[in-house]
Amino acid sequence: MASSRFKSPLKKLITKITEDVLEIFDNDQDNSAVNLSEYSPGGHMPIAVNQTVGSDKQYEILQKLGKGQFSTVWFCKDKSNEQACFALKVTKGSTKYQRMAYNEVNILHHINNGDSSEVGYNRIILLHDYFIESSLNGEHVCMTFEVMGPTLFDLLKQNDFCGFHQELVKMIVKQILEGLKYLHEKCNIVHADLKLDNIMVTVNRSHVSSIVTYAEWFNKLGVSLPKSSLSSFGLRKQNKSLTQRNKTGRRCGIKKKVFKKNHNAAFSSVNTNIAIEIKIADFGNARYNREGQHGTIQAISYRAPEVIIDAEYSFPVDLWSVGCLTFEFSTGMHLFYVKNSQNCPLAHYHLGLIWRVCNGIPKRIALRGKQSKEFFDEMTGELKKIKKESLIHWRISDCFVQKFNWKFIDARLLEGFLMKLIEPDPEARATASEALEDEWLKS
Repeated sequence: MASSRFKSPLKKLITKITEDVLEIFDNDQDNSAVNLSEYSPGGHMPIAVNQTVGSDKQYEILQKLGKGQFSTVWFCKDKSNEQACFALKVTKGSTKYQRMAYNEVNILHHINNGDSSEVGYNRIILLHDYFIESSLNGEHVCMTFEVMGPTLFDLLKQNDFCGFHQELVKMIVKQILEGLKYLHEKCNIVHADLKLDNIMVTVNRSHVSSIVTYAEWFNKLGVSLPKSSLSSFGLRKQNKSLTQRNKTGRRCGIKKKVFKKNHNAAFSSVNTNIAIEIKIADFGNARYNREGQHGTIQAISYRAPEVIIDAEYSFPVDLWSVGCLTFEFSTGMHLFYVKNSQNCPLAHYHLGLIWRVCNGIPKRIALRGKQSKEFFDEMTGELKKIKKESLIHWRISDCFVQKFNWKFIDARLLEGFLMKLIEPDPEARATASEALEDEWLKS
């Protein structure tokens, strides 16, 4: 669409919705009960299938895709163009969520206006349109995006969290790095929330068109389109996802026990010959890079050490997340599985895991954060609440060889790539451009 559309003022649309709508609007696709407390003032907007929204009432709601902490997402078609279908993201109605949504719109607008010929531009889910809808619960910022397929969490779950074949891993990681190269070098944007749920697989138009046909047919029958046909569009489900992963036997990378050999887990033949295109989603936490940035960002399993200690952060935090994700794509396990412990606070435990994998954290890095004194001894730079015997170096390549029966040369090659991304010193961490030139990706 023309960029002028983004420059026009946000249009407020008053939608008269009564309490009766609550009885019919929420055909939850994820089999979870409707929490009516989330549809109170400041909460989610009540939406019904076949309802029309938009500046010209051009978007017709076909099915619900999912619900996250901050928004609901719906599958809709553009009545002015029967061939056009979109994912409609509707944020909660409180002032807090409005501010977050406006920031996301601003970030996406900046990305949209970039040079589409640049490498990585096509690795970002672009904003199509945005507008305001009003309901009993407040004013809701609405954004439309292209319809996407499953998230990478969905794919790993479908594969029983056994990881993907290495050729597929390289394909995915290369595309993520291309997207980050564009965001960092051309847009000056830090994504700040890379995780499985925010990386999505593209689908072709014919598949989307078939979903529209089925959705309209199912709506006439008064039933919901099967969840498997739809995308959840990168909703924020950190807590729910963690619960799901634990229930499905989700594994973690670092264990005290001797590795048990697993000959098939990291090389599922199901994924060997699949060629997929992915895009980076959800810019709700993204921000322009600037000096002196501090604060808590990133899902905990993908959180960089500089964020944990509240030091200044920049583009390298995204590369740390890519390192964690690459291990996860390869094994189905978290590299840093952070859990609550009676003996050790969560952040201390997390830094202990990082210390083990990275074989230490340089003192000058450990002590540069606002919270460093909480975690590290000022004289020695050692961790305060972690016993030394718990900090024995844990080699990633040992995990690949001993647990997954990889060839040593393959294990060391990927380990070399990962260690450039999970380098404790953010200034020494590989950039997206540097990572794209790594030997592992080209092997």
